Amino acid sequence: MNPLTRICLPQAAHRSPRGVFGLALALLSLGAFAAEPATPRLADGHPDLNGNWVGVTGSIAALSYPTKPTTDGSINAGMFTPEFAAKAMKNMSLAGSGKATAAFGPDANPPEYKSPEMQAKTAALWQDGSHADPVVRCAQPGLPRVGAPLKIIQTARELLFLYSDLSGMVWRVIPTDGRGYRERVDPSFYGDAVGHWDGDTLVVDTRNFNDETWFGEYGYFHSDQMRVIERLTRRGNTLTWQAMVEDPKVLAKPWDRKPVTLQHTDEQIEEPLKCVPTAYDAGHHEQRVP
Repeated sequence: MNPLTRICLPQAAHRSPRGVFGLALALLSLGAFAAEPATPRLADGHPDLNGNWVGVTGSIAALSYPTKPTTDGSINAGMFTPEFAAKAMKNMSLAGSGKATAAFGPDANPPEYKSPEMQAKTAALWQDGSHADPVVRCAQPGLPRVGAPLKIIQTARELLFLYSDLSGMVWRVIPTDGRGYRERVDPSFYGDAVGHWDGDTLVVDTRNFNDETWFGEYGYFHSDQMRVIERLTRRGNTLTWQAMVEDPKVLAKPWDRKPVTLQHTDEQIEEPLKCVPTAYDAGHHEQRVP
């Protein structure tokens, strides 16, 4: 018995099964706490976000488009798990007969648009995702749909975010040295970002977007007034990424995207395969080829 166990062991534990059980839980908790690695930091004291990160993130897209109208909703599918994949493949086999059903249901956390017409537009875009979704056409997913960065390179002045998305490679530069937004810069898919630290959390505020992307998988369109605020927090070897979308032109209130958790990995980020849109059932689907 080591000294720590001897100090923590109450006399009652020798005599009571309940006391022994409580002691076991306490020691297990202590072991779990001790196993949690400390959050690494750079010389400036900020958490070290450098490295490769892995998790369920990045854009997804429609798989096919029915040749006949469907009655059960969109056939767009998210390939997150084998169960989802099996259901999506079944739906694809039914697409030609017009019997396809949703591979996953409506978003449980939809954004609130400023009018019923705008809200209906998102449903129409999602239903027609194989034609309307920019990602299906191998275009950029934009923010925050591209998800969390898979590789981060951090210096005292700026961070570089790298993504390997099904639409291709994406990179972003995030200044953190007090620089403001750039002047006379054309709107773009990923906007103009400025970062700052809020305690141990990196906050990235991005503006100056074009309106050619969706900010979510379900046809969530936006205007050129969209603003995206991301928050990245490292705890040990875990990175949590969150995003909030504001758009005064089309959204009635800000929309919070579900947080993503990633783990630090030694595996290097890989270049994605070539994205090729191909005809399928009067529409398109993603074909991944070397």
